[in-house]
Amino acid sequence: MPDWLFSLLNDYGYLILFLVVFLNNAGIPLPGDTFLLAAGALSESGLLAPHWTVAAGAAACFLGGTLGYEVGHRMGRRLLTHPRWFRLGPDKMDRIDRFFQRYGPKAVFFARFVALVHPVTGILAGVGGIPRRIFMVYNLAGSVAYSLCYTFLGYFFGESWDWLKAWLGKTAVYFLALLLVLVLLTMLLRRPLSGLLERFSNKRKG
Repeated sequence: MPDWLFSLLNDYGYLILFLVVFLNNAGIPLPGDTFLLAAGALSESGLLAPHWTVAAGAAACFLGGTLGYEVGHRMGRRLLTHPRWFRLGPDKMDRIDRFFQRYGPKAVFFARFVALVHPVTGILAGVGGIPRRIFMVYNLAGSVAYSLCYTFLGYFFGESWDWLKAWLGKTAVYFLALLLVLVLLTMLLRRPLSGLLERFSNKRKG
C-alpha cells in the first residue's frame, strides 16, 4: 500500500474515507475504490473496524450517488444540450432516456462495480429520468453491496496489494467492455429480431 494512502487513513480514518468515496460517487474523479480497499486492509490489521468501514463506505456511496442524481435531474439536460463545446442533440438524449427506461435500475446497481462508470452513475440516472424512488432503492442496494465487496476484498487480500489493484482494474475493463457490447447488440438486433418474431408469430397464426 502506498505510504501516502496509509498516512491519510491512519491520521484521518473514517472521515477521509467518507469524503473521498462521497465525492467520487458525486462525479468527481477521486480514487474512492482505492481508499475503500485500503481501509479494508487496515481493518484486518486492527487500525480500523470492518463494520464501521463498511458503514462509512456505503453511506458515502449512497449520499454521493444521490447528490449526483439530483444534479443530473435538475441541471443535467441543460448542461448537456446547451454548451457549444459539448452538445447532445435530441436524438442522443432520446437514446439516453430509452436506455435508462429499460436498463436503469440494473445499471444503477451494477455500475457501482465498474470503476470508470460509477462516479457518473447518479448523474446519468438523473438525466435519464429514472424515478427518484426507484433510484434510491437500487442506489442503496448497490452502495451496500459495493462497500461490502471492496472492504472485504481489502480485508482478506490487502497483503497482496499490487495484485489486487491490477486484478480489479482488469476486471472493471472487461466488465465495462462486456456491458457495452451487450448494449450495442441489443440496439442493433432489436428491430431484426422483432421482425423475425413477428413473422414467426404470423406464420403460426396462419
